[in-house]
Amino acid sequence: MKITRTSRISAETNVMDIDITQEQLALWESGRVLIQDAMPNIGSDEREFIMTGITPQEWDNAMGSDEEEEDDGQPSEQQEWEDYEGDNGVTEQW
Repeated sequence: MKITRTSRISAETNVMDIDITQEQLALWESGRVLIQDAMPNIGSDEREFIMTGITPQEWDNAMGSDEEEEDDGQPSEQQEWEDYEGDNGVTEQW
């Protein structure tokens, strides 16, 4: 089904072909169920588009993708844990 939405980020009108039925869309639009319950067969990018009109590319441009972590100068959680283990001589074995 072709879904047309206006992006809340860019105000551009976009169209995405999404594998949902009119019944699924109506169920979600009724407000009786969450979108992930009405449309369990689609991914989060498609659900985001239906709700906000934001395309995956716009999202990545605005928020950054998961693959590209910004270096904020702070150690990652993994590095902090490794440092903690090293400083305290703590090693856990499972």
